[in-house]
Amino acid sequence: APRRSPLRRGGAPGPRCFLHLAQPPPRRSPGKPGSPVPYQKFQKGGSTLPNFGTYAADPFGSLPNGGQIYRITLTAPSGISLEVLTLGATIHRLYIPSGEGLTDVVLGKPDLAAYLENGLCNSSVIGRCANRVADASYVWKGRRIALQANFGRHCIHGGSGCYAMKEFAFSIRREPNALRLSLWLLDQGEGGFPGQVAFRVDYVLDNKSVRIEYQSVPTEDTVWNVTSHAYFDLNGHGSGAADKQVLRLFAGSYLPAFSNGLPTGERRSVEGTCFDFRKPVQISDALQGADEQLSQFGGFDHNFCIDGQGFRQAAELRGMRTGIRMEVWTDCPGIQMFTLNQVPPAFGGKDGRRYSRHGAVCLEAQHYPDAVHHREWPSPMIPAGVCSRTKTAFIFR
Repeated sequence: APRRSPLRRGGAPGPRCFLHLAQPPPRRSPGKPGSPVPYQKFQKGGSTLPNFGTYAADPFGSLPNGGQIYRITLTAPSGISLEVLTLGATIHRLYIPSGEGLTDVVLGKPDLAAYLENGLCNSSVIGRCANRVADASYVWKGRRIALQANFGRHCIHGGSGCYAMKEFAFSIRREPNALRLSLWLLDQGEGGFPGQVAFRVDYVLDNKSVRIEYQSVPTEDTVWNVTSHAYFDLNGHGSGAADKQVLRLFAGSYLPAFSNGLPTGERRSVEGTCFDFRKPVQISDALQGADEQLSQFGGFDHNFCIDGQGFRQAAELRGMRTGIRMEVWTDCPGIQMFTLNQVPPAFGGKDGRRYSRHGAVCLEAQHYPDAVHHREWPSPMIPAGVCSRTKTAFIFR
């Protein structure tokens, strides 16, 4: 029988809901330090699923509170390999086959201490509410919800409740043509958010893509805006040529922002501006645009309003050195494009690489920033007791 959900209240879980996963199964002993932790999922009757790819889990370090962080590696027969940390459900590495061999296309840190020291360049999952909420509060059904102000008087990325620094439980299983890594946690409402949220994120790796599936069940109505803050350089992390990537966005409009990143409320056409990526544009060329919106951030940190609805293509990115091409598909209304505009001098990444300004691009599929204060935009609110879902896929051609 499924375990009883730890949530205090809310509607009963439906047949495809995941609430029973809010209490993780016991992990097998990791054995000697550095040795893999095997996981195997069996079908009814004891037969194993088709032998698609390989997977392993290795200790990556310990948190100050003694919690163990693992690095999970999923590898497809095509050679695509994904490494995810149980800290923040963070993408640590993503190897893509190219003419130059295997290329790691995401930024990352050399060890756990570096991930904990500074969140910059951590390709983590952000929640409960990614991006900004003006005045660190919103009103819902006559009730004022006061959030933690961690960005001046505003809230960004959920404050102290941000998932990027949380420890996730996990499990791994094979599917007929994919590997699925499931990570979950119980969001207790840190940062001022109402109620609890049982949250799960799945990374599904097949021969040509990484699909990220998110789902949540809250005990109270809540704002919910989750995303992957992956930093991409398809020329290879730390290549020094991230701005030589070519980008196309399926977006006819974007949201101008104040200097603090909060949207002005206007939805502006990209026509005739440096924000027009409807045809492929090299990022270095777009960064030269003469636009106050660009100069105030030293680059792009803006939401693009993706054309259409439902699960559709939102972007395409190409590394001109490697030839790697990545499509972004999502059911979210927007993508926050961020070009890593401020980096401390000699900022160290994994493999001894140094990351510099404009050394990556983030394409964060999400709701519009501060959407809780703009009724004319798609709502980021989800109801209590209901399993809400969203998904994004990175498809490599």
